[in-house]
Amino acid sequence: MKKCYFCRGEIQEQSVDVIRKRKGQVFIMEDVPALVCQRCGERYYTAEVARTMDEKIAEGINKTKRVISVPILSFDVDYAAS
Repeated sequence: MKKCYFCRGEIQEQSVDVIRKRKGQVFIMEDVPALVCQRCGERYYTAEVARTMDEKIAEGINKTKRVISVPILSFDVDYAAS
């Protein structure tokens, strides 16, 4: 069984959602095959999966499955310090 590089936890195959940002545009890819650490949550992708994600992002908005609206929050450093 494979172990996580960071915490030595067990990793298992799972389908995950991946969020990526490119040129100011956010993309969410669903059902991406990954190896996921069951302890710390670190994700590992095969070279083929990583390449496919890059290609899909490069294709961009012309091939989207659907469009959603997402609220954007700003991290306020002054608020976090209080």
